[in-house]
Amino acid sequence: MSLRWLIVLAATASAAELKVDQLAADLQRARDELAAFESSSAKHLAWLRAEVEKASSAFEVEKREAALAKREQAAFEVSDVEDSGAGQLKVTYNSGPKECTDADRVKVGDQISLRYTLKIDESSATGNKGMQYDSGVFDTKIGVGRVIPGWDKGLIGLCKNAKWTLVVPPEMGYGSKGMSDIPGGATLNFDVEVISITVGGPEPNLFKEIDFNEDGKLSTTELLMHFKKQNPDTWELPPGLMENEDKDKDNHVSWEEFSGPKGNKPPAKDEL
Repeated sequence: MSLRWLIVLAATASAAELKVDQLAADLQRARDELAAFESSSAKHLAWLRAEVEKASSAFEVEKREAALAKREQAAFEVSDVEDSGAGQLKVTYNSGPKECTDADRVKVGDQISLRYTLKIDESSATGNKGMQYDSGVFDTKIGVGRVIPGWDKGLIGLCKNAKWTLVVPPEMGYGSKGMSDIPGGATLNFDVEVISITVGGPEPNLFKEIDFNEDGKLSTTELLMHFKKQNPDTWELPPGLMENEDKDKDNHVSWEEFSGPKGNKPPAKDEL
């Protein structure tokens, strides 16, 4: 073999080696990029899981109140007996103090502890009339949309340790859909006694807590993350939630539509 061919073969081999080295470098770079992507994805998934767990911490606190919240703050001054006509709230005095200081009188925004017994009223169009469905002691902030409208209105003005009866029409109770064992369209009868009153603080802002991306509206994903706060096995929103909250049917809940605690004004643009 001539020297010229040896030189050509050497050059060809050298070029091939350079090509192999380049391909090896390209392969390693691709592997490094894939590993970085997988690491980033794993970190992102871990972050999402951490956010779900973080959101879970307040679920039980809000669960019962959020399920009942339907309307905004409403003021209502109690008289001995309100007109019990169709669709109207009836508040009847039973015993205990009727006059008291402001400190012992329920006001909008107060934190109260309430002893209650729930039955289906005799005037109800549905349900087992007179049957007791529930009883106990319930703590809530009153008059700010955390409980049924019948409570938000009917408890304002009551004195601590006085006993009253609230007859709540369906539209101020659990509506046409009902709640748990209580059928839709039921008129409710609550025997109530306020056992403690604490002057309320600033209105909480659950809307801001749920609005994770701070775009001024709640997506179904953000709402679901909220309901996964204490129960990671929750994978669906409560039935009817979007139907009730998403008034304009755009698949988001705006500050104006949101019926839960949300502060006194929508978030400013510089907060979004």
